[in-house]
Amino acid sequence: MSQSKQSPARVYSTVDFKKFVHKEPRRNNNGGFNSWIDLDENTKETPRIQWSECTAKFGLSEPQEGSTRRNLELSVSNPEMLEWIRGNDQCNIKHVAANSATFFKKDLSEEVLGQTLYRWSAPDHSEKKYEPLWRVKVVMSGKSKTNFFRVEEEINDDGEKENVIVPSDSSVLTPWCKVLPITVLGGLWFVSKGFGTTFNCTDLLVWPAEKKRKGDFVGLNMRVKKTKTDDSAEEEQDGPEPYNPDNGNTDELV
Repeated sequence: MSQSKQSPARVYSTVDFKKFVHKEPRRNNNGGFNSWIDLDENTKETPRIQWSECTAKFGLSEPQEGSTRRNLELSVSNPEMLEWIRGNDQCNIKHVAANSATFFKKDLSEEVLGQTLYRWSAPDHSEKKYEPLWRVKVVMSGKSKTNFFRVEEEINDDGEKENVIVPSDSSVLTPWCKVLPITVLGGLWFVSKGFGTTFNCTDLLVWPAEKKRKGDFVGLNMRVKKTKTDDSAEEEQDGPEPYNPDNGNTDELV
């Protein structure tokens, strides 16, 4: 989808995923299938949604050969947003269960699909140590390239502080920054071992993470005590990898 033909962005709380219209699946160039969606029966456009503020604890994934897209795992703390994402997952499963003979050549229940084949969009961490992680796709080049913006603080003509939005690039996205994403729903993808939905990021507003400088006092025989915040930050950045429920990147296939 070119930038000039993009659908208008809508806040997720105003979008009713139960009205989404799933189109007939079509084979793609990677051997799988895609089933695109329209906003509703009367609106023939791909849903483009603005979400709540999230935390990009890990930054962008490493680039993969032959792909212009990179994963961005976002920590979701807003319960209403999480309910929307998981509600949309349930609707996807219900739709596929009702048409499983078409998609999988056999009858499969919602329970079976949800427990075995569906790739949940924002699963709980396996040990429930962290907030649910929601994967979005960031496009690094091409006609659908993700637009990056950063938030800066300026002094206006009245001498007051105000936040302004400044066009930027992917370098502004670092671990632990706050982001506000706008994504399009890429419909449903199907491969031999599962199916799911893809959230492609069209625009990303970034509040740059604050850089902390350690104290460098001279001549004092004292150690610097770590706070719980420092411990948490180190654990997240240097410790466990983000939870990956499908142990791979199958939605990159489509």
